[in-house]
Amino acid sequence: MAIEFETLYRGMSSLYSHSRKQPVPLEGLSLSHAGRSPMPHSRRLTLAGLCAALGLLTGCSDTWSFSSVFGTPDSTSQRIESAPVNEPINAADPLIFKAQTLLAKLGYDPGRPDGVDGPKTRAAVSNYQADTGLKANGRVSSGLVAHLASNLREGGKVAVTPRLKANSPPGYEPGDSFVYSDGRVETVVSVDGDKVRWQSNRGTIFTAYRDFVLPRASWVSAGQRGQTMVGTERGRLWPLKPGKETSFSARTIVQIRDRPDNTSESTEQWHCQVEKVERISVVAGTFNTLKVVCRRPARESALELTRVWYYAPRVRHYVRLNDFYEVEGRDRHVELVAIQPGGRGWPPAARAGLDWALQHALESMSSEEQIEWSSSAVETRVTIKPHVLFERGDGKTCRNFVQIWADKRVRHSYPGTACREAEGRWQVPGLSDSPDKSRALLGGRS
Repeated sequence: MAIEFETLYRGMSSLYSHSRKQPVPLEGLSLSHAGRSPMPHSRRLTLAGLCAALGLLTGCSDTWSFSSVFGTPDSTSQRIESAPVNEPINAADPLIFKAQTLLAKLGYDPGRPDGVDGPKTRAAVSNYQADTGLKANGRVSSGLVAHLASNLREGGKVAVTPRLKANSPPGYEPGDSFVYSDGRVETVVSVDGDKVRWQSNRGTIFTAYRDFVLPRASWVSAGQRGQTMVGTERGRLWPLKPGKETSFSARTIVQIRDRPDNTSESTEQWHCQVEKVERISVVAGTFNTLKVVCRRPARESALELTRVWYYAPRVRHYVRLNDFYEVEGRDRHVELVAIQPGGRGWPPAARAGLDWALQHALESMSSEEQIEWSSSAVETRVTIKPHVLFERGDGKTCRNFVQIWADKRVRHSYPGTACREAEGRWQVPGLSDSPDKSRALLGGRS
């Protein structure tokens, strides 16, 4: 018997949104809801019936599930605890839980929100109080919670300077794709030590250092190939923290592909400095970043260039890149639109299940809710956190979101923006479009 996935998807969406108080009984599917409380709680949906149906299409033999959780904050990347993420958190004190939630959203680390006034919570409170001119006693009070909430409403810019640093260069996973506002989509092919091999949607294959301030090590495009040798000074900027600086030289050789005898060679001198911590908003969301400014003086064949990176430790990548030249009209501004996790080796049923959960979260859930998804076919557990809706310049409805992928080894945060297409499906701009069309859809930011 043939089963259309779209029909199945719409049926499941209708079933899930039918009633939050009275689950609809259905063979092979269990749906339970917990009452609302000041603490987060879960409602778990085990989609054995859906997986069984998907099995007819994909040969699936696993089951996947998700929970919908209220009032859980964004969190920075860290190792997950061994307890299943689907279990509700039993907060001891709602006021402390609220403070932990707000602290995490402002870039402080109170540990896992649990309503318990532990050492990490007291340290985060004390740091926040010191940064905002309050008496640094580390105590949670209703006044502190009100101050945190007011700060967050105003974009986290009320005299706050989060204590931020990045201990090591970014780490990447093969298959992950990075979508930018200039229409580029760059996908990780492989990782080898301090170098990463990338594939661009514009046809370029290149190898870059994990230390993002360094020029590409090598590249091959439709018209040319090239390589850059960086001096032994590389890596001295890490760990990134305000005040660190380094200088390096880069020697580049470029060859025109259809004319092997046509080569050019140049040498550049760069000086980079970590200037400060800055909270910025880009297409992909709002982030606490380390602002890194690199300067290349003018030389005979090149203009003076100032390159500014905004690196977000939470997502292990830069979220904005600005190039400023000494003449007008050459400047370039690029923002991160989304990081799409690769999920290499995942069976089709697991991919379909996660996509269903993501579509449901973006379409039906408020910014105070989140979905926690898992599958028996993969070790990774995924938490999806949709944020507020907004209208793009062309009238499309969009919203930011975060996917947090966690397994026994590590926890990664993947932010992004998705927009509702005419057929009702949510799509990250740029993933299915040409670079030129993607740039136009994103307002031409480049």
